[in-house]
Amino acid sequence: MFGGEENSRRHVRGFIVLLKRLAITKKLAVLLVAHPSLSGVSSGTGLSGSTDWHNGPRARLYFQRPNDGDGETPDRDARELIVKKSQYSGAEGTVFRLRRRDGRYVYEGKTGSSAPYDRAATSAKADRKFLDLLAELTAQGRDVSPTPSRSYAPAVFADHPDADGVTKKALALAMERLLKGKRIAVETVGPPSKQRKRIVIVLDSQTSETESP
Repeated sequence: MFGGEENSRRHVRGFIVLLKRLAITKKLAVLLVAHPSLSGVSSGTGLSGSTDWHNGPRARLYFQRPNDGDGETPDRDARELIVKKSQYSGAEGTVFRLRRRDGRYVYEGKTGSSAPYDRAATSAKADRKFLDLLAELTAQGRDVSPTPSRSYAPAVFADHPDADGVTKKALALAMERLLKGKRIAVETVGPPSKQRKRIVIVLDSQTSETESP
């Protein structure tokens, strides 16, 4: 994508400015992938060419294989995503630990000051698990309730074999987020003399009909 001289500060700066204009005009994020030089790999900076590759962008991440200090990589499936620059979060130096599994990289944890990232990842996992288990139980004809009872959704899901360690509290928070985001809804079913409430997944078509003018 870059056709200039990577060691020329003027070339690099002009290129980064064009990408910033694209991001602002189209209201999107631009992710640029570059391979570092051998010196950038050995030094751990992940840099290659002009320093404007670091100074120009709003943020910079470096993806690498961890080593034991002697240049050896004992775990071939392990990777690290290191925050080298972040103008908005101030999370420079944070290391996200990843592992290659089934053709993808799975987040395993972090070192450094990335508590917000961990909270976001935990919340996303709870939301996903809530929706997955709700879909599974619904397909089995097993209704779950939004209120504390024997069929209280967070409690039922936390005890499920596929809960994957997600707690009742985390699932209760997930339920509130999903209700607020209109990804699930509370439905009243049964005859007037014996009505009850159950949680259902909001289909995309339902969402679009509700939100259309």
